[in-house]
Amino acid sequence: MTPLSEETDTKWEACFSVILGKASYKLVNIARYKKIKVKYINEMGQQITQILEGFAARVFQHEYDHLKGIVTVHHKESETKIFDNKEEALSFMKKVKEMEAINYIAPLDVL
Repeated sequence: MTPLSEETDTKWEACFSVILGKASYKLVNIARYKKIKVKYINEMGQQITQILEGFAARVFQHEYDHLKGIVTVHHKESETKIFDNKEEALSFMKKVKEMEAINYIAPLDVL
């Protein structure tokens, strides 16, 4: 993964690795690069190179962190919001999801 600029966007993220089976629900407001170039091998064994922006770039970086053993709450510079119950956390994230859907940019294949 290579950032294509230093420009970041700070948004709320939930992580099943953090919230499942816990007494409290933590969401993190975390900065991610807005535009990245990624290379990966798909399920057919083909090498893929793509430019990802916005939500797609955010999701890739979130999952890439997991490959490095990092979960959202490990990002010390990020704000963490704690909810007492699952319903409050889900309601908050539903609003976040609706706002993010507006800004979705489809991945661009690089040939």
